[in-house]
Amino acid sequence: MAPRCCCDATATKTIATAWTDHSPFTDNPTDTTIVLLLPRQLPAVSNLRRQGFAVDEYDPSVSPLPEGFRDVLLLNLMPIKPVTEEDIARSLCMTGRNVRLVPITLDGQRFKHTPQTYIDRYYLPFTQAADLHPAGVIVTGAPLEQMSFEEVRYWEQLCHFMDWADTHTRSTLYICWAAQAALYHFYHVDKVALTAKCFGIFPQELIPATPLPEHTALHAGTGAGEIVTPRCHNLLRNLPRPFYMPHSRHTGLLTHDLLAHGDEGLVVLAHGEECGPSLCASRDARRVFISGHLEYEPFTLHNEYQRDLTRGLPIAPPLHYYKKDGQPDYRWKASCAAFYDNYLSLLE
Repeated sequence: MAPRCCCDATATKTIATAWTDHSPFTDNPTDTTIVLLLPRQLPAVSNLRRQGFAVDEYDPSVSPLPEGFRDVLLLNLMPIKPVTEEDIARSLCMTGRNVRLVPITLDGQRFKHTPQTYIDRYYLPFTQAADLHPAGVIVTGAPLEQMSFEEVRYWEQLCHFMDWADTHTRSTLYICWAAQAALYHFYHVDKVALTAKCFGIFPQELIPATPLPEHTALHAGTGAGEIVTPRCHNLLRNLPRPFYMPHSRHTGLLTHDLLAHGDEGLVVLAHGEECGPSLCASRDARRVFISGHLEYEPFTLHNEYQRDLTRGLPIAPPLHYYKKDGQPDYRWKASCAAFYDNYLSLLE
C-alpha cells in the first residue's frame, strides 16, 4: 500500500484528548468579545466555545456583514471538512481580529467523505461567494500530493479560482498541497517526491529581507536612499526566532527552484534545515504559500501516527513532537497566533 499524506481521507482527530479542564488554545478563556463569525450550527461553533473562544453564528443566505468585520473565504479541499474548518477557525480566533469565515466550494463539485447535505447547508458555491467581495481567501491542502496537478479532476476550476482570487482579493493564503499547486500554477515550480515522509515539528529560521531592486515601480514615492522592505515581510512580525511549524507530507519544494523566480517577485521568507522552505510569498503579499500546518491542534500528529501504525504503514514517530512524558509539545501555538494575525493584517 502506498504511503499516505496528512490529508488522508480517513484521518481523524481526537478532540476530547486535546484539552480537559483547561484549553491549551486560549490564555483568557473568559473573554466574551466576539471575533469570529461562522455559519449557523457549524460543528466548529460548539467545539470552539468549549475550547474557550467567543464565536457567533450567521445565516449564510441573509446575514449582512457586520461593521468592523471582513469576509475571508475558506476553500476547503480536505475530505473530512469539519476537522479543517475547526482548525482554521481556531487559528483565526487566536488573532483577536474580527472575521466572518465563509466556507465555499467549487461549483458542481461532489465529495466522497462529506455528505452533500453538509456542503449544501454550510458551504456557498464559489460563484455566489464571489459577490461578497471578500478581503482574503484561505485554500487548504488536499490528499493529492502523489498525483500530477493536471490529473486532479478539478484542476482547471482551481486554476480559474486562483486567478480570480489573485485579482479580486487583497491576499490569498495557500496551505500545504494548495501552496504547491499555486506555485506550480503561477511560477511553474513543481513539487518533488521526498525519500522519507517529512513528519514532525521543525524549527524555522527567518530569512532577512533584501532591499527591492533599484528603479522598480514599488520604489515610487520613496525618499532618496530609503530602503524598501517588501510588504510580504510583514508576515514575519512577532514570530519567535526560530519559530516552530508542524509538517506532514511526502512531497516538498526546493529552495533554489523558488529563488529562481525572484525576478518575478517570489520571496522565500522562512526555511527549516530538516524540512526545506516553509514560507514564501509574492513581494506584495497578494500570494502567500505555507508548506506546513500551523493550524494543527496539539494531537493531530499523534493521531496521524497512531492511524498509520494501525494500518501497518511504515511510519516513524513525528520528530521533535513528544515530550519526555509522552505528551505532545504544543510549541507552535505562539507561531500560529502571530502568523495568522500577520496574514489578517494584510487584509486591512
